[in-house]
Amino acid sequence: MRCAPPGSGGSSTAAARQGSPLLLIRVVENATGDTWRNVRHELDRMHLVTLATGDGHVAQRSATTSGQKTILAKLDLPEPPRFLDFTVPSD
Repeated sequence: MRCAPPGSGGSSTAAARQGSPLLLIRVVENATGDTWRNVRHELDRMHLVTLATGDGHVAQRSATTSGQKTILAKLDLPEPPRFLDFTVPSD
């Protein structure tokens, strides 16, 4: 039985998509030297909060922990920006 190449709309496309998250998990585990559970737990501690006042609003990320910095460095990923969105009321 022959399967169509991924992305061609064949029956193997769904199977390829389901395998991608598992591959990503393995890449993260190998790069960090830690389990997916621990990496996910540490990164889940990063939060984005939107603060709104009469003067506008801002979306601010929580401070990066040393564990998160280590994970991002091992994955060769930049630290996300601390402030993501500013809106001031128009006059």
